[in-house]
Amino acid sequence: MAHFGQVRRLPAALAGLLAVMAALTIAHLLITGIRRRRRELAVLRALGFVPRRVSWAIAWQATTVVMVAVVIGLPLGSPWGAAWVVVAG
Repeated sequence: MAHFGQVRRLPAALAGLLAVMAALTIAHLLITGIRRRRRELAVLRALGFVPRRVSWAIAWQATTVVMVAVVIGLPLGSPWGAAWVVVAG
């Protein structure tokens, strides 16, 4: 027989797991993007970019990826979260 008191923690645990997976996915995307653009970053350095500016370019790429994910994820995820609260309540 299932104890429903133990199931109450499931949504929070699932949300935490999904947040960790999303963070790991974004980190993997950025690392892969930097490795693929290694030559382009070398060209920027040859054109006069100092390492600090290269870091800024990478930071802008990371910010853009995260902002696109938030702009797409929040509007798509909010109705599902609200529906879960209605169904679970």
